[in-house]
Amino acid sequence: MRSRPNLASQLSAVRTRKAFGLLRQASRLALSAILLSQCLLGGGAGRVAAQVRRAVKKSAPATSKSSTPATTTTASAISTTTLADNVPAVAPQQPEFGQLPSEPLAPIEARVVSFKQLSEMLARNPARSGDPAQQQAIHSPGSRPEPDAPATSGREEIPSAVSVANSEISPPNVASPSPSQSFLAQEDGPKIGTTTFTIPPDTHGAVGLDKVFTQTNSNFRIHNKLTGVPLSTVNAETFWSATGGTGVFDPRIVYDPFQNRWITCIVSNASSANSSVLIGVSNTSDPQGTYLLYRVVVGVATGSAAPFANGGWADFPMLGFNKNWVAIGYNMHAITNNAFIRGEVLVLDYPNLRAGTLSGTRVNAGSNFCIHPATTLSATEETLYLVEHFSSAAATVVVGTIKGTPASASVSLFGPFTRPGGAWTNPGGDLLPQDCVAGSPIPTFTCPATPRKLETQDAQVRGNVVFRNGKIWYAQTVALPAGGLVASSHTVAQWTAMTPTQPTPTTLSIAFSDGGRVEDPTATATNGGKWYAYPSIAVNKNDSVILGFSEFESDDFVDAAYSFREAGDAAGTMRDPVVFKDGEDYYEKTFSGTRNRFGDYSHAVVDPANDTDLWTIQEYAQPRVVTPANPNGLQSNDSRWSTWWAKIGLAVPGAAGDLVISEYRLRGTGGDEDEYVEIYNKTSSAITVTTTDGSAGYALAASDGIVRFTIPNGAAPALSSAGAASRSSTRRTRRTSRPPPASTPSARSARPTRSTKKARATRSSSTGPTHRTLGSETVAARAATRPPSAPAPRAGPLWTITTTTPISSSWTRTAFRSARPRSSARRGRRISPARD
Repeated sequence: MRSRPNLASQLSAVRTRKAFGLLRQASRLALSAILLSQCLLGGGAGRVAAQVRRAVKKSAPATSKSSTPATTTTASAISTTTLADNVPAVAPQQPEFGQLPSEPLAPIEARVVSFKQLSEMLARNPARSGDPAQQQAIHSPGSRPEPDAPATSGREEIPSAVSVANSEISPPNVASPSPSQSFLAQEDGPKIGTTTFTIPPDTHGAVGLDKVFTQTNSNFRIHNKLTGVPLSTVNAETFWSATGGTGVFDPRIVYDPFQNRWITCIVSNASSANSSVLIGVSNTSDPQGTYLLYRVVVGVATGSAAPFANGGWADFPMLGFNKNWVAIGYNMHAITNNAFIRGEVLVLDYPNLRAGTLSGTRVNAGSNFCIHPATTLSATEETLYLVEHFSSAAATVVVGTIKGTPASASVSLFGPFTRPGGAWTNPGGDLLPQDCVAGSPIPTFTCPATPRKLETQDAQVRGNVVFRNGKIWYAQTVALPAGGLVASSHTVAQWTAMTPTQPTPTTLSIAFSDGGRVEDPTATATNGGKWYAYPSIAVNKNDSVILGFSEFESDDFVDAAYSFREAGDAAGTMRDPVVFKDGEDYYEKTFSGTRNRFGDYSHAVVDPANDTDLWTIQEYAQPRVVTPANPNGLQSNDSRWSTWWAKIGLAVPGAAGDLVISEYRLRGTGGDEDEYVEIYNKTSSAITVTTTDGSAGYALAASDGIVRFTIPNGAAPALSSAGAASRSSTRRTRRTSRPPPASTPSARSARPTRSTKKARATRSSSTGPTHRTLGSETVAARAATRPPSAPAPRAGPLWTITTTTPISSSWTRTAFRSARPRSSARRGRRISPARD
């Protein structure tokens, strides 16, 4: 169990500064749709962007520059020749590069569903007791032989040998931190309201402000974030039924911390001309609320024009987004023989999706396969990046860009770029070892003479891609050593960080910033060594990383595990893995198929409440059960997969140099539109609030343009003992205490105005002593600018926060209550105002 540095000799660690943008983010997160003052100062000009020409600029073909740390390629022209139809599944194809052709999608209006109502409906209509169990096996995802690799059958076996030479063993690393929280995500069971069992789960999920959303091929479940208690469960088919799509599979979900929306997708109607990509966007930050659902039919009937003479259907969706687009990559296969035809990407106008209309383009990616868009954790990033694994033997990767405007996108692919650290072998088939113990957990249970291995996938980027702090991060399952499967082969979790620069529709430069492998170099299929597969990756604002995966051994059951990397750790390394959920039994579940299907991917995410804590959802093996029809022996539905959440708690609210902006109650008595926001300095040291653009401070304003209060430049004193002692009583009396007179410099009892407008933060554009008085306007002055639909203000001063120079002790802990559309305030959000 070692984390070996593969790139350490060629890369240097990239230290990420604590950007002053954290203050801007925290201010934005204090109330819904919070923005910085640049948004106001820039007026509408920032919304106007020059359209990128869709014509392909012809230039020299892209080439690989394999031995340099930074590589630049120029996009070549795309040929107008269509791909040959009915290509055998084993024929290698050369991926294409350059600006990709696309066609516009006809606008699609949304269907609206409520998750909570669907859950309540299913609870009232359970499956009938005594109905026989049904079995649904999701097909194994298609694969594309690599361009420089020999054709294979897709079911590899590792040769046996009497002895195996071990690799060089690296010394143990520091242990990864134990989980601060973990709980059951979703167990193997029938789809809610039915008796249908499904393999594999295709493990996925995301984390929001106060709830967690788990998705599998069987059911969608929402949990309380603090306790892990399930709140609502809906089967996957029911959730998407309003779209008209049926037979859904391969779910994906992400949480957008900037728009406070859940974005989800899935595919349906496999192997038919009705094959579709289904997309959903929540209307609020509450996953139990309503969703806008869309269906894009991408299937092609047999007998169509080339390359679809054998028809076409969509498989394996891969989801990403940025502020402009939601992008979904998928692979098109022939209906008649499942041969891979081409890759495609849906590029959807994200603002329109949120407004209730789907519009965008369907991009033809040619022979490119498994093109994975990135989850973009930047509120300002204009480019949406894509990643495609290219070659194991050459250790290369393809990187794509989506540029332009939400309504007019241009998609280009560049590469191949050579990843430092050496080549690997492309895995595939039933390779992953496990143990079986007779009589466990049922005394009558037996074991096969040779325990069945579990299916692994290939080296494609199947988990997720993240753009964070200027870098692209991704993970993949690879086999070592390179050169083909041998007796010493084992799978490892490989991770990579790349820094893109100068992206244009025709050029892109890539530098490999970091990367490595979580590997047990001594592992074989029989010696109890550890194999790692199905990895996913998440990165927080400080560049700390979690790499989640499942762990496999010939003398153990399948475990759920992760490795952790602190931003300052040596380049190329991950800390030693932690098993956060032990496997509990042997797993063999084929539903009469040829493969022991376990799962095709997993997920890891950063907590949006503080942008620091890291989460992962991984699969493991639960105890077998006795099926009613066959009480003895091992039957086809006895084994049970299961999924489990784990969190690494890293946030330290009130660390030295930080000002805390948070919600002290995420939802008040008024429900989703009721919130409490607090701002305070919890530390023992004074904080200096310093802007970097010459302005006098920061301000919080509603979308009606009225500044509710400002945080001026200056020092925020430390939390006093008196302030600390009064914290709990302050919270209990906040809503009933009367506001103080306008001249009172205390904000402990301040009551804000009620408003139906969303709030945003803006940097103050003027200077001078006026910014030392915070929101001390009178009721009469406020009423003159209050929107007609806003409730009448209460008597007395509104948002009264009066300070001196510097900020007085009234800023020790200040709370504000407001009723308005859902806030995006984050509990425990920390900001470092003195740095940029």
